[in-house]
Amino acid sequence: MKTIWITGGSTGIGFATAKKFLDNNWKVIISARNNENLINAKNKLLNNSANKNLYLYQCDISKRDQVNKTIEAITKEIGNINIALLNAAAYSPNKNQNFSIDNKV
Repeated sequence: MKTIWITGGSTGIGFATAKKFLDNNWKVIISARNNENLINAKNKLLNNSANKNLYLYQCDISKRDQVNKTIEAITKEIGNINIALLNAAAYSPNKNQNFSIDNKV
């Protein structure tokens, strides 16, 4: 069984994508900043699916240490991630953000 991690998976496009992958028998991991939204999403997703391989991780992707800890936890507790769908926005007008196309740490 393959695994997908969807950031911003508790609402909108992320939620709809999580539903599609869950319906197609994937292990689905959703993360979001808001734990209450994650729990609500879990209840809705599992209510209508025979596949119960859904995992939640609270993670603010604008904070590098949280992202690193989440990736470590996922690989330790669930296994390798086959697809990472980076759906959540990380923009903050009050933070100095530098992005590189090389995606170097």
